[in-house]
Formats: sequence, structure tokens, C-alpha cells
Amino acid sequence: MGATNSVAVFVRAVMKILHDHLPETAPFVDDIVVAGPRDDYGGEEAFDGVRRFVLEHALQMDKVLTDIARAEATVSGKKSWWGVPRMAIVGYEVDKNGRHPAKDKVRKILEWPECRTVKEVRQFVGIVVYYRQWIFCFSLKAEPLFVLLRKDARWIWGDEQRHAMKILKEAITSPPALVAINYRGGLLIVGVDASVRGAGAHLEQVGPDGRRHTIRFESTLWSEAESKLHSTKLECKALVWALKVFQVHLYGHPFRVETDAKVLIAQLNRSSPDLPGSVMNRWLATILQWEFEIVHVPGKKNVIPDALSRYPQPEGWTPPKEDEDDLEPFIDRVLNRYEEINLVMATEETIGKLLTEEYDEKSEEIAVFLRTLKRPDGLRGQERRKWTKNAARFFVRDRHLFRKATKAMPVRRVVDGEDLQAALIQEIHERLGHKGIQTTFGAVCQRYWWDGMYRQVAKQLGPCKVCQTMRGTRKEAELNSTYSRAMWSWWTVDITHMPRVRGRTYLLVAREYLSGWPETRALSTASSDSVAKFIFEEICCRWGVPERISVDGGTENNLRV
Repeated sequence: MGATNSVAVFVRAVMKILHDHLPETAPFVDDIVVAGPRDDYGGEEAFDGVRRFVLEHALQMDKVLTDIARAEATVSGKKSWWGVPRMAIVGYEVDKNGRHPAKDKVRKILEWPECRTVKEVRQFVGIVVYYRQWIFCFSLKAEPLFVLLRKDARWIWGDEQRHAMKILKEAITSPPALVAINYRGGLLIVGVDASVRGAGAHLEQVGPDGRRHTIRFESTLWSEAESKLHSTKLECKALVWALKVFQVHLYGHPFRVETDAKVLIAQLNRSSPDLPGSVMNRWLATILQWEFEIVHVPGKKNVIPDALSRYPQPEGWTPPKEDEDDLEPFIDRVLNRYEEINLVMATEETIGKLLTEEYDEKSEEIAVFLRTLKRPDGLRGQERRKWTKNAARFFVRDRHLFRKATKAMPVRRVVDGEDLQAALIQEIHERLGHKGIQTTFGAVCQRYWWDGMYRQVAKQLGPCKVCQTMRGTRKEAELNSTYSRAMWSWWTVDITHMPRVRGRTYLLVAREYLSGWPETRALSTASSDSVAKFIFEEICCRWGVPERISVDGGTENNLRV
């Protein structure tokens, strides 16, 4: 009954009300943005005096307001903006051309004085990094400031740091318009390039006019160890990094990758004569989880990502000792701990049958994929991704297929064939002394795995006569609901932290259990005296002494309470 989850409850209610209008309507807590049509139709009129795009927007607004009224909610007319061509939304300004940094935030950045402490540098970088997607070569431009934020770094504020602040301020004053992705529109394009210093990438989409429109820029710095890698490895890791930073935009949608790395293209297309190492195999396997086409773009034409990765370094620059963006958790998440798989770049003809005769065709297909990265024919789109994700949960050892360990379960051997599965269930069931379905299933699933294990265990052991004879009657406990007999007889009291306003940092909330009637008070300290005073004044004196008050075990509910 506390107020800690009140925001989540409110957001859930708003999303439920406006569920049918997503994504044209974008609610953010108590701000509701209703987007108009993407096109003005060249000023075409729906009927005399009313343009078509205005009418469509008005009809969409009518649907949204109708559902809000149906839910008996209200909107503030004074705080609302209607039919505006440009408006501010959570730190951005949005119009028909795309997203722009908010003017008040830009003004704050431009007026920021020179930093005197590490804390001030962190504050400046924190607000600028919010707009990094607009800033060309952000990581490299901000490198002199990042140096000061490293652990045990000496405080040196010199010309390099002043220049970094200056160019960041200049970059934010004239940013390009970043368009929003239209998944019903043109092709998505990811451009990526790497150098010994870092990597750069950009995400674009081909618009109705046939031109490319930028969605966002990204750049990163290599660590000291990464900067010593071979150029082919750097290009491969740069593509993995680009897929990570753009993953929310690319999941479930085909796209094109443009790069100047011919060797990487050959390895992804299986035409390279050189077998990559184990690290490269992990990166290649991660890349192949996406559905895309990759094309070669000469370095002279691959201008944007090339510039993002080769921005001139400041005097005395040294690469960071640690990775700026650790890709291993991302790779493990995509591959589901692929490191247990011994990837061997081979063909199905050269390796022969990988598993013993007891396994069926589906298990053999998984084993072939784990060794060769070759998927079954006929898989497309979502089905292909789903199959690959499932196959990554297994590994092959001594011609047997195993299910990889999770936090809750150990490594388990895969068992195919209903006869073998039934024999295993019966043997374990008898060894346990006919302990029942749950106990038998718990023992089986700790050692073996197949799809539909529990259903098969329950089906096989259900008619077991020995179990039916030994089974005793078991009474189910009744569900005892709590209720209040009368108004004002039961109150619940809780306290929560709130942003500091006029010296008050806590909000004390009491709710009458039957009706939900709230009583609140802002407090400067969370003490038992304050809580006791609130209960006496706001509950006892106004509504009478209650029969019961429910509180948690916080220290503020001791002593006087």
C-alpha cells in the first residue's frame, strides 16, 4: 500500500488506456504525445478549407481523447499544446524533420564555465553525452576530458581540455536533424569502420526521396590492448560493437552493412581461405545472428565512419588501459555462452555424422550448426533467429549432445526417442521408491533433457498402480482473504523518499483499507515522533481511533508509534 511503486502503477494505467494507439501515441508518465502524419500530402485538402494531414491528426486526437474519457481520466487544457509543428519532449525537440537537442539544454552547455574539479568535468560530460548521437566523433573529441575521469588520473586542466570543451560546445550548436526510424519505409544502412584508435559507425535510412537520412552517429575508443590487434580483427570487432549500440533499432528487421574490409566480408560469406581464430569465431558467430547483407564500400566513399574512427588525436594522447565498451557480456548474451562450443570451420561433407545413432535428425542439425554454423535450409526471418537462439543452448562432446548449464540447472545430456525416454523415467522412478511425479521429474531433469519432459513424466506416472496405492489424501489450504469490517477501522501507513522540496525529503502516506481514502504529509525527517504525530492528528482526530494500523518494520515505526 506504499507510494514507492506509485509511478509504475500510474504508467501502467496510462499504457493500458492508450494501448490501442501505440506507436502513433507515445505516453511518458503524465506527458502524452500524439504524432501527426509523416507527410503533409503536398497541402492536399480533404474537403474545402481543411487540409488532409490536419484532418488525420484531428481524428487521431479524437480517438485518444475518447479513450481517456472512457477511462474517466482527465487532461489539463492549460498545459497542453495542440497542433504545433515543433515541441519539446524529454530533453529533445521534435518536428517533421526529426529530433533536435532542446534549446534550453544547449544554452546550459554553452554557458558552462571552465571545469575546476573532476566532479565538474563529470557533470559537463554527463550532460553532453546525452546528445552524443548528434556529435560527430564524440568519443575522440571528448577524449581529453575522459582522461581526467580515469582512476588515479592527475588533475591537469590545460589547452587540450579547453579545446575539447570548445569543440563540443560548437558541435552541439549546429547539430543535424536525426530522423526517427520508419520500419515501413526504406532500407536501413549501417556504416562501420575501424582504426588503431577506435571505431565509428552511423545508422541511416533511405527515405521516400531516395536520399539517405541519418538516424544517429556513434564512436568508441579502443583500449591499449585492443589497439594492437590486427586490422581484420579490429574491423570485425567494430562491426560487433556497432550491432550492439544499434541493436534496439535493428532487431527483427533486415538491413545492409557497408564496410571497406574485404577480408571480413569474405569470412562472413565463407569465401575466405584463412580460418579465423577462436576469438574471431565468437565475433563472427555473434554477427551472423542478424539477418543482413554486407557490401564493400571503398575507403574513399566510406567517409563518415572512416572519419569517426580516425579523428585527429590530441597531443600526448594515450589509449585507455581498459575497454570503453566491453563487448563480452553482449556477445555472451547473444550466443548464450558460446564459449563452450568448439567451432570448427568445416563443411557437412567433411565432418560426417557428428552424433551417435540414438539421436534424431533435429539434434544432428543442431550439432552440424555448432560445428559449421550451417543452418537447415528453408529458415527465414523470425524462424531463423528463433532456431539459432535455441541451438546456441547446446554443445557437443564425445558425439553426444548436451544442454548447457544455467544458473538453476547443471549440464544435462539430451535424450531422443520415446522408448529411451520412457525407460529412463521408469528406472529413476523405481529407484526413488515411487516418490511421485514431482520428485521423479526433479531427479530426471537434473541429469537429462528433452522437450516436453514434465508432460511425459506426468503422463507415464499418472496410471502407476503402486503410486496410487501408496498415495495419501492431501488437504488443500483455503484461501483466507483479508478484509475490513467497516470504514475507518483499518489503516495502512508507509513512508517513502521524495525529491527535496522546501526542506521536505519524505512523504508519509496512509490509506484506509476498505475505501482506499488517502491521507498524506511531507516530512523533513523520518522519525517515530513524526509518524506518531501524523497518526494522531490526521487519522485519530479526524476519523476516529482505528481498530488496526498496518506498518512495515522500519525504524520510524518503533518507539512512539
